[in-house]
Amino acid sequence: MASSWRTWPDGASYGLSDIVSYVWTDAEGAVVARGQTAPVTLDAVKQSLTLTVTDANGETATDMVVVDAVFAARVLLSEDFGGGDISAWTIVDEGESGGGGPDGTSSQWELRDGALVQLSNLTSRQLTWSGASNSDPWKTGWSPLGDGVNVLRKGTCALYNGAAAKDWTDYALEATIKSPDNGALGLLFYCQDANNYHKLELDANGDYDRSPGNGAGSLFQLIQVKDGVERYLNQYPAKYTPDEALNLRVEVANSKIQAYVDRLALFA
Repeated sequence: MASSWRTWPDGASYGLSDIVSYVWTDAEGAVVARGQTAPVTLDAVKQSLTLTVTDANGETATDMVVVDAVFAARVLLSEDFGGGDISAWTIVDEGESGGGGPDGTSSQWELRDGALVQLSNLTSRQLTWSGASNSDPWKTGWSPLGDGVNVLRKGTCALYNGAAAKDWTDYALEATIKSPDNGALGLLFYCQDANNYHKLELDANGDYDRSPGNGAGSLFQLIQVKDGVERYLNQYPAKYTPDEALNLRVEVANSKIQAYVDRLALFA
């Protein structure tokens, strides 16, 4: 598997222009690559690599990265959004307000610096609590389409167009996401159509329950949508930090789902 990295140790007191050497070594100390950007062929196993940088004064610093390499033939999709074309993706807008266009229901996405960037908000109605007997299901604090006050987070998403994707069964999905806001974000997987999919969703503002002060707060949650009806599979009380990149990963194997944020498993 060919891969490349570009990194430098945290806390380094010198600039990149002062670094004269980049050396990558494996767990046994053998040199596997040299250079700031280093193409390298690795065995298809999880392994750690150490980068040692040396500056013009001979001072060194190190950093380590864990690489989970797989055979290239097993990669179903690899997208770095660096080609200036997103024709393989469809933008799906499901939100009801807060976006662009004459009725506020359109989102805006662009390719910028090798990333697919959402430039506009798009939100759905918020559930409120006005008593269980209220005739308006949106005022009973319970999702009209599913089974929870923290569900029904509809907005906008980028959906991969590949026809074969609907037949994928056991696989892992991974992406790096950064948001300047504190709204809901995440990954969709097992997508069959608009009414049948799974969703890993993270939020950071804590206002999705009936009262933000009741202790429920922000949640990381795993949701199944079947025939348009939502169902909780699991929840994890947490929040992400706006403006900080986070790595999201979902693994599906033998009908079991596990999710990771920055390589930490969310669900037992």
